[in-house]
Amino acid sequence: MITLNRREAEAAGYRALTSRYYLPREQRMLDGVLADMRRANVNHVLVKDRLGVAVWRRAPMGVSTVFPATANVRCAA
Repeated sequence: MITLNRREAEAAGYRALTSRYYLPREQRMLDGVLADMRRANVNHVLVKDRLGVAVWRRAPMGVSTVFPATANVRCAA
């Protein structure tokens, strides 16, 4: 399993897939996500910071991390 920091992951074309997992408390949830990623053959890395670890996946070239359907949503008053 490849582990990178945020800067390295962004430079390599990865984007956040999950929020941070707090280890060891959430290790079982992380293991489940990683097993799913391997089964689906999805290119992914772990991004570690001082608080925990997140799963990031490779984003296709030119794809924004903002979902277009929610980017301009306005709440009704």
